[in-house]
Amino acid sequence: LEAQYHGIEHAYKVGYPGSTRTAEETWPGAVGTFKVLEWIFGICFTMELLLKLLLMRKKFFFDPWNYLDVAIVGSWIFDTLTNSDLPVDPLLLRLARLTRLLRLLKVVRTIQLFDSLFLMTTAMRASFSALFWSIVLLSLVQMLLALTLQKMVESYILDESSPKDKRVEVYKYFGSFARSMLTMFEITLGNWMPPCRALVENVSEWYMLFSIIHKLIIGFSVLSVLNAVFIQETFKVASIDDRIMLMSRDRARKIHAKKIWGLFCRSDGNHDGFMEREELEGIFDNPDIRMWLAAMDLDVDDYHAFFQAIDRDCDGRISYEELVQGVARMKGYAKSFELAKLQSTTHQLRDIMQEVNQRLSHGSTFSLHTPVRPVCSLQKETVMADDEV
Repeated sequence: LEAQYHGIEHAYKVGYPGSTRTAEETWPGAVGTFKVLEWIFGICFTMELLLKLLLMRKKFFFDPWNYLDVAIVGSWIFDTLTNSDLPVDPLLLRLARLTRLLRLLKVVRTIQLFDSLFLMTTAMRASFSALFWSIVLLSLVQMLLALTLQKMVESYILDESSPKDKRVEVYKYFGSFARSMLTMFEITLGNWMPPCRALVENVSEWYMLFSIIHKLIIGFSVLSVLNAVFIQETFKVASIDDRIMLMSRDRARKIHAKKIWGLFCRSDGNHDGFMEREELEGIFDNPDIRMWLAAMDLDVDDYHAFFQAIDRDCDGRISYEELVQGVARMKGYAKSFELAKLQSTTHQLRDIMQEVNQRLSHGSTFSLHTPVRPVCSLQKETVMADDEV
């Protein structure tokens, strides 16, 4: 509010169109209000600083943020006691104190409501490396072009036979290295027509080819590549962040549970909290439901086998928890871990059947109560036998 008040006063002093009244006339009593608020905040900041100094003691001097608080409180006390102007505007110091709000990002990451905010801040933090090298590369290219153009138009600027107003216009864009550098960034990132027109209309029409080629190569091709690499590197680094991976996994789990809850509520016709085989059969008769399940990477051709696979306790009905876990387990293609687990189970069954076959071939009696050697020892003997072969 104080900054807006100062802006209104400055507009009146410079005669900005539409600013016909002073800030005091526009906001009556604002100065007194600002004085009262300044005293309130000054006292609060002073008490906070004293309490931190009493509680933290020596640790107070190891936190760099505390020195900023000391500068803010000290400037307020000095300005209040002496009524003299400081070399630094106290408003700027108070604004610098707002940077401490960035420390709240550590708290934001623990609140689920701010997951998107944490994702954006992590992506921006991860983009610093790509941003730095993009700036370096683009600045070097622009520097070479700026020096080239400055030397090429230098003779025209110094030619006294040319109209002075045109030479001044060309100098405005390419007269010095700083002006030429600024113009190159303007051509690349902003409006490229005014500098181009200044060269074409005053110096030579051949500069039209330079402007078009520069816009196509630098303004389109190079910038597109830099943007693509910048975005790719940013999201690649952000995607491997542990917190973001956990957030994405948790969000996917909740979305999956919400969808399965809708399916469960629709199939539970008698509202007993369980899904029977007949209810599942009625659901699978609906082509829209089958298409919806196929969109979730769950192609079911035999609902009887689907029911048996999900009914883990074999009680003839499926609860909501069984449906959520079963569908999550059966979605998509087989995972490498699941294939390895299946292969291990198959090897165990093969070893057990070989043991049974050996006992039967030697005339030994075999019953369910006959002890069978542990699977691990059987696997070890099988590996040793394979090595001997």
